[in-house]
Amino acid sequence: MDYVIIYTPDDSLPIDKWKHIPARCRDSFGKVIDNLPSDSDYKVCVVTKSSANNNSAIIDDENCDSITLDKETTAPPDYEPWDQDQQTSPCQCLCSDDGSAVIQASCNKQAMEAFRPVATLPPAIEGECPCSVKAHAGRCPSGYFLQKSMCIDVNECQQQNGGCSHGCINIPGDFYCACPHGMMRDPADPKTCINVAGSFDRITELLAQYLHANSKNIDGHKVGVTSTDSDKGRRFKATIKTEDDKILSFEWPAMVRKALRWLI
Repeated sequence: MDYVIIYTPDDSLPIDKWKHIPARCRDSFGKVIDNLPSDSDYKVCVVTKSSANNNSAIIDDENCDSITLDKETTAPPDYEPWDQDQQTSPCQCLCSDDGSAVIQASCNKQAMEAFRPVATLPPAIEGECPCSVKAHAGRCPSGYFLQKSMCIDVNECQQQNGGCSHGCINIPGDFYCACPHGMMRDPADPKTCINVAGSFDRITELLAQYLHANSKNIDGHKVGVTSTDSDKGRRFKATIKTEDDKILSFEWPAMVRKALRWLI
């Protein structure tokens, strides 16, 4: 389906007076609109080609966004530039059972759109994703199975969800576990999702194990743990002296003492 990006500083105008930019499904990853005057508010919408040519069409606000441009405007902190001509990396490919694939915008698993269904991702063009490759002398690389003369990606997510506690994403020759909004992968077990709100205790717990494992004066790097009291409560501090005489320190409040039971 063909799409059109329409935008205007005055949304009271009829649609045919808005600026129109043809778009592809893959443009949903990001498209640059150049030479926009600043000090203006813009309404930007993505509509089908038929709607863009119909002044009586009703535009769903869910397909629109309002943007203010001025001298202080900066890109969002999670913005990742998208180059329309960039070569697709295998880690952007999501494989289906028949060897076909769809493309995601980024290889950054933390930055991926948590609420975007796989069904809305654009399809890969032929040869873009290694979800199916030619077999060599009847052999396939790890993560693929032989089907006639082709090696087809194994969908590890079909077997017990890949062992993932939540989402499972199948990529060429491999897979990874994904977490819903508000959760993150456990640093010690990437197949398990934990609440972001409770992740600090888990990370602190892992750090405590590391400090404890290195507190036996290994290679002369001694770890020391001290505590201090202040009007903000009791705080603990671990210090490590490196071989180049630098001091590394980590401080935490008493409230996470339970997570640091290996040290205290």
